[in-house]
Amino acid sequence: KQIGLNRLTGSSKAYLLSHWKEKVRGSLLVIVPHLRSAEILLEDLRFFMKDLEVPTFLFPQWETLPYDDISPHPEIIRERVRVLFSLLKDEEGVIVSSIKALMQRVLAPNDLKESVFSLSVGEEIERERLIHFLHEGGYTSARIVEERGDFSVRGAIIDLYTPFYEEPLRLEFDGDQLESIRCFETGTQRSLPQRAMKNAILLPARDVSRDSCAQPLKTLFEYLEGNEVIFVEEGDEVEKEAEAFSHLIKEHY
Repeated sequence: KQIGLNRLTGSSKAYLLSHWKEKVRGSLLVIVPHLRSAEILLEDLRFFMKDLEVPTFLFPQWETLPYDDISPHPEIIRERVRVLFSLLKDEEGVIVSSIKALMQRVLAPNDLKESVFSLSVGEEIERERLIHFLHEGGYTSARIVEERGDFSVRGAIIDLYTPFYEEPLRLEFDGDQLESIRCFETGTQRSLPQRAMKNAILLPARDVSRDSCAQPLKTLFEYLEGNEVIFVEEGDEVEKEAEAFSHLIKEHY
């Protein structure tokens, strides 16, 4: 079922979407032509939806091209993984994405589900299995943890910067028993006692499969359950951008 809405300009689009989300259950996916359009629309949505307690996400595009040898920025990977995890948990929310971001492939839902590591204080965790998970999940071993996606092993302590939390985590072990989970500051490397946690979730630090032959890549649409509403802003411009990006990818290949 499709409908068209004309003559919506400026923030009136976000105003309409906020009322739609107030009345309708399920997620909203909003597809726009450009990244800048997505950022502006998201800012307007957050203004109009500030009383709804509904999460709003930007699904960002890589600043690199497929087949580049340079990895995308860790913060971009972080935002993409968070959106996928939210959809995997079937959380209601509003996702705004440029068409380029949707065309860049992602982990298959089953691959992401198998790439989640849950931690609880007091439980026995085989440290070698945790370190293997971090390597497989795209984390980078570092002397000290400063950027998202870093991890460091120092005796009984494992520091890591996972996509799920604002601050990095410090895991302290007694043998294989997890004694504590604390956040810490990257600048001072000091733990934050007031930010102690009983449980934590580790997500992968990558949004594509390590082996795309064994685990074929999918799109964000694979994560949608079928009860969501999809809005396309400026459909002709979205189609034009999609064609131009497809051509650029083929040329780059």
